[in-house]
Amino acid sequence: MFQEITSKTTAYEQLATEEQQKMTWLEKTLGFKPGITNLASEANKDLYPVDEWLTEKVITIPKTKYIFQAIFGLGITALFYFMQRDKLLPFRTTSYALFLYATLVLLVVNVVRTLIFALTTEQKIVLSSYAIQLDQRTYPWNEIIDVCLTKKAGNKQPYHLTLLMKNGPTVRYSLAHFQSPFDNTLSRICTYVLHFQEKANRV
Repeated sequence: MFQEITSKTTAYEQLATEEQQKMTWLEKTLGFKPGITNLASEANKDLYPVDEWLTEKVITIPKTKYIFQAIFGLGITALFYFMQRDKLLPFRTTSYALFLYATLVLLVVNVVRTLIFALTTEQKIVLSSYAIQLDQRTYPWNEIIDVCLTKKAGNKQPYHLTLLMKNGPTVRYSLAHFQSPFDNTLSRICTYVLHFQEKANRV
């Protein structure tokens, strides 16, 4: 049973305590601090202008990134295979050949896993002035005190989109799969989340 939290200050103090408890003794010894960041510091409405009349926004993972990764991995696998077949590699020992073939098998497995993930995943963030939906779970704004970003102490990435709930456990949603080399995904997500959070608070 969770005690209802009504103060944003209390919610953040509780979050800081939770994040500190997750730290290892080495991280504490090295003086790392929990990575808690507000959305406004990452949001960029100039780069991602939001229409005030927008009623819903769906943010999905960049599947093209994973398809490109799979194609690249397949290309590397084929390159090594044909170089080994045509004896273009400088090593001829049996142990090296076994190592190479084992590596090729692992590459193929990784390519298949990446393609399956890209084609079947349903990871998405759905935003509206009523609620925020993370994959299949919906959290009404009136049950959320605030939304912020958290990350593992001492690490730059990946971030978690973190919901501070009034009456329930803290919700952490990994944004690792949303990152893309073609877009500042973190800034885009923060901009839209902040927009709909502010819109919900005005209702």
